Amino acid sequence: MKGDLAFDPASGAPLSEASSWHPDHGVRVRTPVEHPLAAGDWATREGALTNGELRSEASALQTYYKRVYSKAGADPKSVGRAHIAIKKIKAADDRAFDASVWLTLAERLATKGFDVQWMREFCSPKCPVCARESRYASTSDVKFPSDRYQEAVCASAPSEHGCVNEEIHDRVAELYERAFDEPFPDDPALV
Repeated sequence: MKGDLAFDPASGAPLSEASSWHPDHGVRVRTPVEHPLAAGDWATREGALTNGELRSEASALQTYYKRVYSKAGADPKSVGRAHIAIKKIKAADDRAFDASVWLTLAERLATKGFDVQWMREFCSPKCPVCARESRYASTSDVKFPSDRYQEAVCASAPSEHGCVNEEIHDRVAELYERAFDEPFPDDPALV
């Protein structure tokens, strides 16, 4: 993921608060911070430069889930289910944006009886048209409101892309059906 929720796309480790300018990247970038839950060999990520990515490795998303579920007080039994679901979702479409994977994961966990409302705080939905940040018309300071029926608009091209709720829903539903080979829930939890 990118933005306020960014993490290292290879390990799932958090990123440093401080950023520095690197001419090769043309932007300010941060480095992963060593974390006990980080996936993979830390030596390969130490000193890496990133601001997060739109698409992360499955292991990074699994680490991210492990890092944030306890902050939210979520059911520890969800971790194993989440890991399996993330693998299936990424196997179905390894080019899916992290936000779509996260929302698909939430819907899957909801069908298994887990509370997933907390997952809203740890997702930054993207406009499915241009991959830029989505904002909600009635709550410009909230990235993902508690009411899923609020109108999400592309923050960079609201007049061109308009409301993107349906596109987000359709992407998540398609990804869910491909990953789990079953129909998307009639009453989804988040989208």
